[in-house]
Amino acid sequence: MSTWKERVGRLAQRIPLWHHLPPLAVLTFLHVAVLARTLRGTAGIPERVIPYDFPTTYARYLVFISDSLRAGALPIWFPYGHAGTPFFVNPQSELWSPVTWIVSLFGGYDLLVAQQQLMLTLLAGSFGLYALAHVLWKNRWAALLAAIAYNFTSARLCNAEHMDFINAFSIFPWVFWATERVAQGIRWSRPVLGVALALLVVSGYPGVVLLSPLWFGAWAVWLLAEHCADWAARRQFLKGVGLALGMAVLLSAGYWLPIGKHLQVFARSEPLTVDAALAQSLIFPDLLHLVFGASTMVIPDGAPADISMRGLYFGILAFALALLACLHRRDRRTAALGIGLVAALLMSLGSGSSFRVALHDTFSIFNLSRFPAGDSRAVAVLAGSLLAGGGLLAVRDDAEARRRFTRLLLGLAVVLIAGLLWLKGAIFPSAGVVPFARQFSGVALGELFVVGLAVVCLVRSPRPGVLVACLLVVAAIDSSLHASADAPLYSRTPGEIGMQWAETMHVRTFDVANAEVPRVDSPSIDATSGNDAFLNKKFYLPSYGGFRLRQFDGLMAAGFHPFLVEGQRVVGFPSPGRSAVDIPASGPIFQQQAKPVNFIISRYRPDRVDYSVFLTEPTTLVFNEMYFPGWKASIDRGPRVPMLEVAGGLRALRVEAGFHRIETRFSPGVFWVGFFITAAAWLGVLAWLGFAIRSGRASKAEARLAATA
Repeated sequence: MSTWKERVGRLAQRIPLWHHLPPLAVLTFLHVAVLARTLRGTAGIPERVIPYDFPTTYARYLVFISDSLRAGALPIWFPYGHAGTPFFVNPQSELWSPVTWIVSLFGGYDLLVAQQQLMLTLLAGSFGLYALAHVLWKNRWAALLAAIAYNFTSARLCNAEHMDFINAFSIFPWVFWATERVAQGIRWSRPVLGVALALLVVSGYPGVVLLSPLWFGAWAVWLLAEHCADWAARRQFLKGVGLALGMAVLLSAGYWLPIGKHLQVFARSEPLTVDAALAQSLIFPDLLHLVFGASTMVIPDGAPADISMRGLYFGILAFALALLACLHRRDRRTAALGIGLVAALLMSLGSGSSFRVALHDTFSIFNLSRFPAGDSRAVAVLAGSLLAGGGLLAVRDDAEARRRFTRLLLGLAVVLIAGLLWLKGAIFPSAGVVPFARQFSGVALGELFVVGLAVVCLVRSPRPGVLVACLLVVAAIDSSLHASADAPLYSRTPGEIGMQWAETMHVRTFDVANAEVPRVDSPSIDATSGNDAFLNKKFYLPSYGGFRLRQFDGLMAAGFHPFLVEGQRVVGFPSPGRSAVDIPASGPIFQQQAKPVNFIISRYRPDRVDYSVFLTEPTTLVFNEMYFPGWKASIDRGPRVPMLEVAGGLRALRVEAGFHRIETRFSPGVFWVGFFITAAAWLGVLAWLGFAIRSGRASKAEARLAATA
């Protein structure tokens, strides 16, 4: 009878990923234990809420998509902000992410579900970093340490309010990993790389996506030199990457086709000046955050970057191991990662880096992003985390490396003590006493505690295996302490945010009674709280975000604010000889000449509004909502005709006298072209992946037969 060890060994042979389950289970347990309060909740409200933009924008986008789909409507037009805007052209909507559609159709979103998705996305990105580190170092525990550092780095965790940043930097490791697999000639890696790139495009922050070819291109060049020994191998690698890129373009067609066609419709579509684009940069004192983790919350004097864009800390222990790898290891892999770390840090400096300035001067497309610190610093931490894994191997395998590592830790302890006594006053001369006590001194003392534990492990653990296990425990303590210190940026009591969500909890019905009353104004057209409206399907004018139509700005400048906020949903401009072009483009004159209309709204959904009207004479009806190509109308179930644009941006329709039923629908052709290309591409990539896996298994079976022959 076989022993349990033999049975496990046979199972591991049948399931190649079996031996990775223990480190991944440790990573998952640590992630859930540290972030448990952000994952729990009641009645759709998390116990601890991610603050700022997440509950006021990203989570609401997901709720809007979910409620629309579950009500049988396409979420391609957003009627609740800025008098209507084309939602399918919003590059930050998450509309084209398959994850959004799966969750929407099989469960639906509320604030808790949206937050759980974001936190699990963080974990999925750390799984990708584990896979990448294991490919580089061929060791599970080195990969686990790298994944822990990346999972809890402030470069990701403190940016939780921006879901598309989290998505992008959770997909990055998978792209690097899949590209490396393509270089190794693994067949299924091509469709996997295509899927990863497509997910990055449709769910990542546009600024990060625009800059990603720089990092992925550098990685591909290194793989060409490292793995491709001859021209045949290089051609095969480039062919595989090209096929994956082509598939990614098709998979994301629904996202980029409409944006490309309507690029100029939004108020934020033009590039910024170089100075404006690089304004939210890190400064050199920010780099001290690699050692002093608390400086995320305590801002150096003169630092322009938002606090969510400033985090760099990935663990004092991991940082020391990364330094050790750069100093001790003498291989091209370590050198390449070290260069990547330095390059990404320089890119994060924005206006403080001549290369970044030259990049923006030369290519204005990069100036669409306002956060240079945000689109590069996580890449620096990714490289640093990978180096930490290599440093752990050096400590395990080399007595000299252990001695050097001990000296590095003692040196960092001196730096931390100097920071506590003198350095903090030089970096933060105007900071108050309370922030220092709670967020600088307390965290620095925690880091000193971690350094002391690591030194004890080095002195008291002569066996390499025991030493590695102890250092992993210390790394987990380090990450947990720092996650707690930075909690205000990703974990707060619900407070007012929870009350807003509880009071306006979303429903899956679209009550037409809310559509027949004028919009509800707020103190500002761009008030953040304005988009609370669509959670309970009221019809507000304001909405958070910069993706409003240029036509809307034109209408506001022309004095249409009173009409858009307080005017009736439908007004008329009668007289048989009047044409649409005669309708005034001045708000005050428009309101003077507009006539009330006897109408009823019988249906109101994001992509469809139905009316019943009674007119005593031929009239041009003007609707209290924005015009956009794709709005069509059918009168008394007749043929659909394009609606008119009048007054510089309002929807209109010419209707004869009498009683009529009018159906208006938003169905732009470019949406459907992109949708069908994307749907066909997903079917194609699934078939491609299945064929690649099957042929790979067949090749392995043939190899085993040949070996036994």
